[in-house]
Amino acid sequence: MFIGVTSLFIRNKIWKKKTLTSLVLLPLSIIFFSLIFIRKKMLFWTVNRRKDRIKKPTIIVGNITVGGTGKTPLAIYLANELTARGLHPGIISRGYGRETQDISEVTPNSSPVQVGDEPCIIVQQVRDCPVFVGKNKHHVAKMLLQRYPMVNVIISDDGLQHYSLERDIEICLIDGDNPFGNGFLLPAGPLREPKSRLKSVDFIVTKNIPSQLDENIPTFEMQLIGATIIKLKNRQITEPLSYLKNKRFNAVAGIGNPHHFFQLLEKYNLKFQSFSFSDHHMFTPDDLDFNNSDPVLMTEKDAIKCNGFAHENWWMLPVKAKVEDTFIEKIMEKIQDKYEY
Repeated sequence: MFIGVTSLFIRNKIWKKKTLTSLVLLPLSIIFFSLIFIRKKMLFWTVNRRKDRIKKPTIIVGNITVGGTGKTPLAIYLANELTARGLHPGIISRGYGRETQDISEVTPNSSPVQVGDEPCIIVQQVRDCPVFVGKNKHHVAKMLLQRYPMVNVIISDDGLQHYSLERDIEICLIDGDNPFGNGFLLPAGPLREPKSRLKSVDFIVTKNIPSQLDENIPTFEMQLIGATIIKLKNRQITEPLSYLKNKRFNAVAGIGNPHHFFQLLEKYNLKFQSFSFSDHHMFTPDDLDFNNSDPVLMTEKDAIKCNGFAHENWWMLPVKAKVEDTFIEKIMEKIQDKYEY
């Protein structure tokens, strides 16, 4: 329910600026702030008293706004870069959209219904990196380390507000197009926490547009690169995105910020009809019946849920994170300062 309302507000740009609706909701934001403040203090107290602490460096990839900022591509990027430098990362995730609640290991054969859509993407794009999902990330991390004792760094895909999980490095992603919306906390605005939260993170990563939001916090630019489309019915068949240059097609996005996907297509001057769905939407064949025979292009996150009923002319566009080269070196320095490697 919350995910659907969030996607609706993002699509309709209700949180982009101060409006009558946001002002009416402002008293609820004050209540929300009080609740998150109390919760944060209680969880910090619990973590400080915990005896079974995670004794491995833990990296949190998160944001302070609702909606997609590229957390999952960045988590994948970190895992592969750390692996290339001789570390053995493991990734934990909430697994939004799944029907089960138990702690589960994600495998290449896992279903989005079982583990969520984003973990299915992660496990296909990382090298030698176990992926586990569960609601309580502390318990998920403990289970991962129990089964894979060689793992020596934990990456949490999302979790900046999951304060029951201890952390060594916090990375906050910011959407460079519209960093904080109208500046209000939920539900009057898109903020999960006040903007002052940025002062306590270790790194800020801005998507698409370079921006130094706090002169005291190292800030890096990230771009999501996608230039090759893949046929859903046969993943061995690929084409450059320009393959669709002179074709009309249906563009589908059921992600946190669908307009980012459509903006990417517009940069290639492609002609398409756009269809937005709520984040983590579980697609059915009827959802993609557009009463035409035009090709369909969707995000990789959406394609994961459409494999079983894909048509011959359905394609997906995977994206990968590209971050300034010095970013991963700074991460390595932080890890080595806290742990001996």
